[in-house]
Amino acid sequence: MVRRLWESSDYLPDLSLLAEIHGEIVGYLLLSEIRIADSVELGLAPLAVRVDFQKMGVGSSLIEEAHRRAKQAGYHAIIVLGDDQYYSKFGYVSASEKGIFPPFDVPASYFMVYELTNGSNDLGGIVQYPLEFEM
Repeated sequence: MVRRLWESSDYLPDLSLLAEIHGEIVGYLLLSEIRIADSVELGLAPLAVRVDFQKMGVGSSLIEEAHRRAKQAGYHAIIVLGDDQYYSKFGYVSASEKGIFPPFDVPASYFMVYELTNGSNDLGGIVQYPLEFEM
């Protein structure tokens, strides 16, 4: 999936983040454009941290930097499919609470949204992912 996203004309290099420690890549996060009704927003996938660097703040740093860059770029929301206990620490809430739904069957608690601006309350609908997300 990541290679397909990198090769896509929609690839956003400023929203592709690497974490390096002593010259070694230890983490990666990618934000890609998605659609929610008529609005272009972002999807977070993947977030990966090398096992020997987990629980050291690498993932947290990547997420916080992704939020900063996404807000600076003018987006309103980021969608993620992931562990609700992990992502809720960063302000993610169940997307269904905001009227945002996945295009596939998944437990509601795992499909989450982070609001970058107050205006994202107006978002609602079914998320449309780029074709590169399909398996």
